[in-house]
Amino acid sequence: MRTAAWFVLLQEQGLINDDLQTLGLIGGLLPLIFNRTGVIIAMTHALSPFIVLQIYSVMITIPKNLMPAAASLGAHSVRRCTRRDVRS
Repeated sequence: MRTAAWFVLLQEQGLINDDLQTLGLIGGLLPLIFNRTGVIIAMTHALSPFIVLQIYSVMITIPKNLMPAAASLGAHSVRRCTRRDVRS
């Protein structure tokens, strides 16, 4: 059902084209469906839960004591998260 909603949004008389024309950002209709753009948008939306679940399952296995250890060594909070998640 989520993927079918993209058809309504991306078709030539869809909501995105109508809004862009109403705002005066485009003069004609943009081909947003049945091409690479539409496939990338719809597949990203359809497959993003699987990506998030895989990342989450890996992140919960990272030991909890790494954050206080990084803080005691002087790392800022953003750097602690990015370094921990990328290198671990």
